[in-house]
Amino acid sequence: MKFLKKLFGKKKYQITPIELVKWAEPLFGEGEKPAEGFPEALVASYEAAAGLRLPAALREFLLACGKASLNRMLHRIAVPHQDAAPFDDNLTFSHEYLADELDCNDPEDDTPEQKQLRALPRERWGELTGNYLLICWENQGSWCAGIRKEDLDQPDPVVWRDDDMPVPTWTKVNDSVSAHLMGIVLEAIIEETTAESDYIEDPAEIQATLKKYKVDFAPLKAAPPFTGGEQLHTCLDTRHNRLFIYHEADEQRPEALTVISEWSVWKG
Repeated sequence: MKFLKKLFGKKKYQITPIELVKWAEPLFGEGEKPAEGFPEALVASYEAAAGLRLPAALREFLLACGKASLNRMLHRIAVPHQDAAPFDDNLTFSHEYLADELDCNDPEDDTPEQKQLRALPRERWGELTGNYLLICWENQGSWCAGIRKEDLDQPDPVVWRDDDMPVPTWTKVNDSVSAHLMGIVLEAIIEETTAESDYIEDPAEIQATLKKYKVDFAPLKAAPPFTGGEQLHTCLDTRHNRLFIYHEADEQRPEALTVISEWSVWKG
């Protein structure tokens, strides 16, 4: 047992989005400072003004590390406003955007879908398109992601994506908020920071890499602590500041391993 602790010590398998940001922000974030969260008073003020309680997974993330630069370095994770003011990077319901679009449009320029909305009272807009709490925007504005208003009472609800504003159609993009946040932050680390990443598809090389860095394949393949994370199997080596992300083979791509590290320890 002591040998195993020595061999696999300082490694945490199946980390959460909060653990990911807490580790990565000081290494790769702007200013290389510890991740900060929003005050409880601010989050509670937003909830009171919006007339809702945020899902636990999103609420805990905002409280623990919501101010981290990684959250908005690529795609933008929404933030709470004390008065629930809409737009900018604030948590906003999709119907607010629809109302704003109609207010700005000349009715003669409406699309057929907008004409249908304009003909209905706002409380009936759900007959044409759901109302979603928008929690993330793509960096070039091509999509936004949100939680159905009726799912906000769930602790870690499904996340949906819209690709057709201003009258959106929504498709499921992640089975949980946690899985969505993990994906957004990981993409930012790989694409926008000084982190070094090594992507491996060859099965033999994957196993050789895991052996080299003393990563146990069994716990690496275990289920993450949230739903929808089947392709987000992780192992964080805090001793050497390396993160291992294992992707099981599926219909879209083969088995793969990504190793993220600081430049100074890459290949070390």
